Amino acid sequence: MANAHDSRSERTTGLSYTIDETLVRIVAVGPPGARELDALLHAIAADPGYRRGMPILHDQRGATTPTTDYAHQVAEIMRKHASRLGPCRWAVVVGIDDRGLAYGMSRMISALHDASAIASRPFTSVEEALEWLHSP
Repeated sequence: MANAHDSRSERTTGLSYTIDETLVRIVAVGPPGARELDALLHAIAADPGYRRGMPILHDQRGATTPTTDYAHQVAEIMRKHASRLGPCRWAVVVGIDDRGLAYGMSRMISALHDASAIASRPFTSVEEALEWLHSP
């Protein structure tokens, strides 16, 4: 559905996204699901507001810390969608938890799919993530 700024917004279980002129924003809530992420990336790539190569801001601050198995699944999903989405940057914003698990899992996902056309990095601040996404 489009609003006055031609921004698009869709939702799948636990995940939602919006697209504006310069950015895709994904918001995750609750436990992560690889199938949901796969479906969401299909929806994003098919969205008329999406242009290949748009930067992606993935806000996971409301999500449960992912498992190692989930990290491997996400890396595979990112490789699968790389040709439709990339080359692009994907910033993952995680909460500051007491053990740093979410940040570490995001770094692991980045390392696991490193050969794809999607460059990803974890951040604990939306501002820092946006700065990286829009830097040359």
